[in-house]
Amino acid sequence: MPKTTGATGKYFLFTSFTYMLGLVYLGVTALVYLSVFNLAVGLILGLSIARSDRMSQLATFLLPMVVLAAVNIMVSTDQTESALRWALWLIMLVSMAHLASACDAIEDLGLIRLLPWGMFIIWIAQRQTASSAEDPALAEASLHLSAFFGTLMVATGIFQPNVFLRVMFVLVGAYGALTSGSRAAFILFPFVFLAAGLYYARSRVMGGAAVLLPLLLILGIMSNDGLRSATFGKKETYVGLTDTEDALRSLDDRAWLREVALDMLWDRPLGYGYGNTYSIPGARDRSRGTNFHNGQLNVGVAMGLHFMAAYIVFWVWLIFSVATDRHLPRLTRYFTLSVLICVTLRSATEDFTLFDLGNPTSSLVVFLIMAFVMKRRHLSSSLQA
Repeated sequence: MPKTTGATGKYFLFTSFTYMLGLVYLGVTALVYLSVFNLAVGLILGLSIARSDRMSQLATFLLPMVVLAAVNIMVSTDQTESALRWALWLIMLVSMAHLASACDAIEDLGLIRLLPWGMFIIWIAQRQTASSAEDPALAEASLHLSAFFGTLMVATGIFQPNVFLRVMFVLVGAYGALTSGSRAAFILFPFVFLAAGLYYARSRVMGGAAVLLPLLLILGIMSNDGLRSATFGKKETYVGLTDTEDALRSLDDRAWLREVALDMLWDRPLGYGYGNTYSIPGARDRSRGTNFHNGQLNVGVAMGLHFMAAYIVFWVWLIFSVATDRHLPRLTRYFTLSVLICVTLRSATEDFTLFDLGNPTSSLVVFLIMAFVMKRRHLSSSLQA
């Protein structure tokens, strides 16, 4: 097997650069082509560094997904679009599996060192898009998405070996998340530190800081009118309502979206098809695209009740398994858990799923899942032998 020092970390840093290039300079349409290009690069790199002794496990994941994809395509309202989306997603799965098979201690450390830089690059791109957008809705959406990458910057950067970089990523990420206008990111911010608190529990200083400082920060901001208006109440500047009034309106919107999603699931329990577009009426009479502000509902409407149930069960099993596995290195385990917690919070309040083609975070999470499962099975086989 060839030496692959930090190859996976460099790949995800590369995808972050291309994402920034497409978002800031080439336009949103270019992201589709750049995502296909990134898939091709990932597949070529994965094939060149894959470990054959672990790739035999790929069939365990690939065959069930092919069957589920075939069912979803057959019931889709646009079979051509669904078939194309599934083909691209399955290529992404194979690419990430090949990359994951090569992971060892060197690869893990390279990923941990480089990934926060990738989140920083995308965060900058999203903030730039928000500041230059003439459409207030686009500016709001870009700011909210920047909050996600800000929290990911914290979730990954807090494990940096270098103390200076660790502090820098946490501070910049916290600023990005808390000043985005996303109330969900603001309220759930302390949970981003959960995995880090467990990892640093052996150190009273770091463990205590990871638990107490985020809570004290949120309480301090909420107790100061100036800081509150610049963070939790930032939406007041462009929606014309107080933070409390807009929060209540947002809750009404989300309740409406849940009702619409459940009605659509009842009408088509096998789903409308992966990648299909449909207009979701919002509580404020505006189109919501295909986002129900809940990742599980997004999956359910597109792929069916059976798929949504399997998706939720798998996600619960995954987080429990990562949190309780004692065979993997502590740094690898808690780093993976930190990312999973972050995307779970996003999925519960916004729109993240493993099937968001073009979003580099989706391929990253698929990669981390494959790496964890492959390492776990490899270690189990070694122990049995």
